[in-house]
Amino acid sequence: MRAIFKAILLLVATTVIMLSAPVSASAQLYNPFSDVCNSKVSPDVGSSSVCQTPSGGTPISGTGSILLKAVTILDLVIGVAAVIMIIVGGLRYVLSQGDPNNTNSSKNTILYAVIGLVVAASAQILVTFILNRL
Repeated sequence: MRAIFKAILLLVATTVIMLSAPVSASAQLYNPFSDVCNSKVSPDVGSSSVCQTPSGGTPISGTGSILLKAVTILDLVIGVAAVIMIIVGGLRYVLSQGDPNNTNSSKNTILYAVIGLVVAASAQILVTFILNRL
């Protein structure tokens, strides 16, 4: 269990370090939809929802982007899983009947679920901050 926790902690730390690296101010974001949206083939193409630039960036990054929506959905799934694990750990704690091994195991389940919630919330805050700055 400690090896898994260390691996997750290392993965989170590496991700935070990589995402916090400074980005060049002259870097241009590539919009993969720009060729299609700017083409004069059909007037309907430029008015599609994909071609509408959300406020603050491209359809890939920025406020209201595909990436931000995907991260939000993933965060919701992680949050639900962590709450379920907290409930399972609580039930295991109540049903442990004072057995030290079961009590310790259920306490660890609750602790790791809470740590997972904190990591997920921190990741959501970090990704939202970075995507809104792009």
